[in-house]
Amino acid sequence: MAPELMRAAAMAVVVVVGVLVSPSSAHVFVGSYNTTCPQVEDMVYKEMTAILAKSPDLAGPLLRLFSVDCFVGGCEGSILLDSTPGNTAEKDSPLNKGVRGYEVVDAIKAKLDAACPGIVSCSDTLALAARDVVRLTKGPYIPLPTGRRDGNSSKASDVAATSPLPGATVSDLITLFAKFNFTAKDLAVLSGAHTIGKAHCSVFSNRIYSNGNGDPTLDGNYTATLRGQCKANDLSTLVDLDPLTPNTFDADYYKQVASQRGLLATDAALLLNPDTKAYVLRQANATSPDEFFSDFIVSFVNMSKIGVLTHTHGEIRQKCSVVNPPSPSSSSAAASVLATSLAGSLLFLLAGALVLLWAVVVAAAMIATMGGEARAQLQYGFYNASCPGVEDLVRSELKAIFANDTTLRAGLLRLHFHDCFVRGCDASLMLNSHNATAEKDADPNLTVRGYEAIEAIKAKVEAACPLVVSCADIMAMAARDAVYLSDGPQYEVETGRRDGNVSSMAEALTNLPPADGNVTVMTHYFGVKNLTMKDVVVLSAAHTLGVAHCPSFSKRVNNYTGAGDQDPSLDPAYGKQLAAVCKPDNVASVEPLDALTPTKFDNGYYKSVAAHQALLGSDAALLDDSLTGAYVRLMTNDSYLDTFFADFAVSMINMGRVGVLTGTDGQIRATCGIYVD
Repeated sequence: MAPELMRAAAMAVVVVVGVLVSPSSAHVFVGSYNTTCPQVEDMVYKEMTAILAKSPDLAGPLLRLFSVDCFVGGCEGSILLDSTPGNTAEKDSPLNKGVRGYEVVDAIKAKLDAACPGIVSCSDTLALAARDVVRLTKGPYIPLPTGRRDGNSSKASDVAATSPLPGATVSDLITLFAKFNFTAKDLAVLSGAHTIGKAHCSVFSNRIYSNGNGDPTLDGNYTATLRGQCKANDLSTLVDLDPLTPNTFDADYYKQVASQRGLLATDAALLLNPDTKAYVLRQANATSPDEFFSDFIVSFVNMSKIGVLTHTHGEIRQKCSVVNPPSPSSSSAAASVLATSLAGSLLFLLAGALVLLWAVVVAAAMIATMGGEARAQLQYGFYNASCPGVEDLVRSELKAIFANDTTLRAGLLRLHFHDCFVRGCDASLMLNSHNATAEKDADPNLTVRGYEAIEAIKAKVEAACPLVVSCADIMAMAARDAVYLSDGPQYEVETGRRDGNVSSMAEALTNLPPADGNVTVMTHYFGVKNLTMKDVVVLSAAHTLGVAHCPSFSKRVNNYTGAGDQDPSLDPAYGKQLAAVCKPDNVASVEPLDALTPTKFDNGYYKSVAAHQALLGSDAALLDDSLTGAYVRLMTNDSYLDTFFADFAVSMINMGRVGVLTGTDGQIRATCGIYVD
């Protein structure tokens, strides 16, 4: 066997064994099906759109179905299981007799299995359906972690222990929620789901007929209205939980509760605790549902993580109402094999031989393609053999550069962005023109900084590895290290880019997104680079570092509509502060993009945007879209900082692949800023 084939075979064996023995993360995470069933979330949303268009009254029940599932044994689809001889399942508990929507989950699951057999769990199907109920009823978009597996046990006797009983006080409810590490605020927030849905008369009949006049905590006029809808002993009539906007996910539920028109006793109980009452009154008087939406996203996601089964726990049910049948039995054969140590050893050796043979075949295929397209792709560790210390060298030089000028952290990050969006990540932004017609001469690039830093690093790299490492790769590494050295995430950078030899001011003007673009505009600019709306909202957070010159936002603070006014979406106090610094004719002054933590890579940018203190119009516009707005609000929560860091790393890697030159395309420049004319 050729030496290179042996090495590749060994590598493949290591990879295979690593996959076999490495425990996968036992956590749910956003995008868990991106590889195995990438269309799953779109499919669920499409199905839910059709279902609610035909039966809008199913919105509330599906949201309740998910909640009931999570609070009994965890979000593992046990509510979906049917009773069996000798066992009464959760769905048949008297406390769940009004729960419905099972057939919806079954129908969606069938569609998913047709596209991705045996991949998506019933518990994730239910979770995604509930998430989309909120979105389709004009509520916030919820970035939902997935990766749940299905439980195989469901007992009606478990329901009472985690369900509020008739007559439960607010203290009882808070104690119940505390079992799941939820607070009084979570109780008030998740109760807001009653903004959609209905309740049977039997659930609240005692409130309107007890003691002759009904519950004294219930508004008298509302009591009379309810009696007109629900006669005594009426068990079948359904009444809207939020009669103001029964099919819209908004904050009107809180207005009902605040005016003593909460339909259920558990709703009315929110006014009997100072914390939950304060939340109810704040939302009832709010001019916007933004705070409620932001809080609901966080509480819903936290609820969706209760008791999840992941990794090897649980199963992926074939049918949501029954556990999977036992696998075709091979136990007798296995028992006979393992009956003697000799037979067991032979089986182990055979398995090892098969793995090695598979590895050799894979390695041969790898080698067969090394001279073709596979070699021409970016990869991690591209310079491991040709310039092994290059990444350490770049970081070492950057530490020295940043010690003298910390503002270059943001400058180098922006430099990489602006390079990638014009002709791709090929260092064309570094090129010079005697006629001032290169990319760097375009108006949006006149304030770009960091060219000298890249040249200085390139000189050090050239001294160590002449004509090996491209300027484009140095820019990508420098951007990554600028983030890391500002307390941001550490991530691996793919390398292997080569440098372009064309640089056009006109192309820069055409391809760079505008500072005041709305989400539709930004998504277009990103889309032509094969980047998504999520990349828009994630990469925008690079503005957690750096500053902007007054002309970039002067219109927002001085003359938004031409009448000397300010952008109404801007916090008035913040707008006044900016106007005092940036007069209409001020072109030199700068303001931090993230006023909270301008030199630290964190979620301060999202907090600024959510507080309507975004400096640029393109940042402020993120709140105008339900998807990007939901992400912004979620990331204001410090507990999601790791999620943001992970998302940012992925989006940076995606951007770093835009329009790259590899293989024999392009060149390796000795100096990054050569002239092209």
